[in-house]
Amino acid sequence: MEHWQKAFTRSITEPKELADHFSVDIDSLEPVAKRYPMRISRYYLGLIKEPGDPIWRQCVPDPLELNDGDLPLDPLNEEGLSPVPMVIHRYPDRVVLLVSSACPTLCRFCMRKHRISRQGGLKTDNTIEAGLRYVEQSPANT
Repeated sequence: MEHWQKAFTRSITEPKELADHFSVDIDSLEPVAKRYPMRISRYYLGLIKEPGDPIWRQCVPDPLELNDGDLPLDPLNEEGLSPVPMVIHRYPDRVVLLVSSACPTLCRFCMRKHRISRQGGLKTDNTIEAGLRYVEQSPANT
């Protein structure tokens, strides 16, 4: 197993796992982690000095995340700017090819966290191939 794969599988994905390291109200975090998945690599976990510090706020679910009111799930209209799955073509001269929705640490402020909660990762290798074909044929490359 590659180093990154091992690190990925050792990540913390449940609020109850935080209790081994910090005093935490698990009951308040579980609904957030259910809606917006949680993943903290062991490296990032080691950077957290105390609850509420900047790395904690970046990684640990916060009940305030559920107070999103009438905000759109896709504030940048990435879905509308996606000509093929996992490609975002927002600007004429560049594209984003999302080769995975499985980040090693899921940041709580990520504007794509709605995608992560809906997608378990790449659908197929054909998804990558379709994205690569789109990039190759994009007018910006001609």
